[in-house]
Amino acid sequence: MDIEVKEFAQRRRISERRVLQLIESGNLRARKLSSQWLIDAAELSKPSNISRPMSPKMSKAFLDLLSNSEMPAHLDPAEKIRLRRRLKVLKEQPEPALLLKSWLRKRADIHSYRINVVDLDRLGLDAEVIPSGASDSRSGLSVNNFFEGYARKKNIKSIEKRHLLVPSEKPNVILRIMEEELPRPIPYGYLLADLADHYEVRDRAQVLSLLKKL
Repeated sequence: MDIEVKEFAQRRRISERRVLQLIESGNLRARKLSSQWLIDAAELSKPSNISRPMSPKMSKAFLDLLSNSEMPAHLDPAEKIRLRRRLKVLKEQPEPALLLKSWLRKRADIHSYRINVVDLDRLGLDAEVIPSGASDSRSGLSVNNFFEGYARKKNIKSIEKRHLLVPSEKPNVILRIMEEELPRPIPYGYLLADLADHYEVRDRAQVLSLLKKL
């Protein structure tokens, strides 16, 4: 079944202009009938990048805001106001994970690996690896066959060697690589952003639930 641009925009809570941009960029499956775009209704059930990503600087500041931390002093007042408005918009979303995923998709480099399932717990206990997302106990999720977390760029080679991490297109380990050192446990904003990256309904539901606690 196909739906019109106006209906898709209303159901995704984005502008019609943004829908047309997604179609033109190839990120939204649609066909043109005469002068009108018709969108495959199945696209509504797929998580997608429904907004432009924030810059690395603004991503870091928004993660601080989500973590109830002070935003960086180098931001000007207008930037801080803009980020607070974005947080308000995020909290009003029926599916905030979709918007969070789009905004923060450039926050870190992602390395994907596969290791023996029995070695996942040992990886999570490594002092140079910080659990996050579904692997963080605060997420309220229980995952035994997958690990995700953060590592510093300068440590990644030694981590790979120590745990025999093998790059894979079908990973059971996701490490997000950062230049700077992050505290343990991971700040709350990073936990939310990582959960938002997943397609599972339960992960998206947890983002909504956890966001209400801010």
